[in-house]
Amino acid sequence: MSKVIMVTGGIRSGKSAYAERLALGLSTCPVYMATARIWDEDFRRRVEAHQARRGPQWTNVEEEKWLSRHDVAGRVVLVDCLTLWCTNFFFDMESDVDRALQAVTHELELLLEQDATFIFVTNEIGLGGTSANELQRRFADLQGKVNQVVAERADEVVLMVSGIPVRIKPNGLTDGLGVASGLSAVNGSSTIGGASATDEPSVAGGPTIAGGLDDGDGHSVVT
Repeated sequence: MSKVIMVTGGIRSGKSAYAERLALGLSTCPVYMATARIWDEDFRRRVEAHQARRGPQWTNVEEEKWLSRHDVAGRVVLVDCLTLWCTNFFFDMESDVDRALQAVTHELELLLEQDATFIFVTNEIGLGGTSANELQRRFADLQGKVNQVVAERADEVVLMVSGIPVRIKPNGLTDGLGVASGLSAVNGSSTIGGASATDEPSVAGGPTIAGGLDDGDGHSVVT
């Protein structure tokens, strides 16, 4: 049976850095599933630089949509991130929220049939105000629904706030990795490897779907 850990938060909150350290704490050779679509050459160069940062212990998988076709049984798998993964379905399905949601949830079900530990990085893009842009509002609807599906399925949910991991699910537990119990924060010295919001480089580019989206793989899609 698969185990699911969800790491969520706002842009530049330290999600990717924390998730990477979490994965390395669970396995000496984790899998990195990067879902970013390459929009231009500048974006490509930044993705390559981010790949080089990971180190040789990672098994790197570049997959825009069909995560379940990769055999990762028995592995610790970091999926970075759900936001750009949803973006790929959203645009390929002409911004149809219902179709994209059905496709994403079906693919997620297939992926979770594998007996592995999955760490999903995602964005809480609904923490700000409602956008005046219709396309952005529709994508926010999709992302919010997908986040709720994953959170419901997850064994653990961690919210990153300014580089500090706060445990949301299950409540009242600590895991020895510096995760806050309930809604109590921990100081920066107790985070995994000192993960901080500044550990995430950013990229401007690609289609604009919501103001200041962080794809979790160290890149941002900004307005």
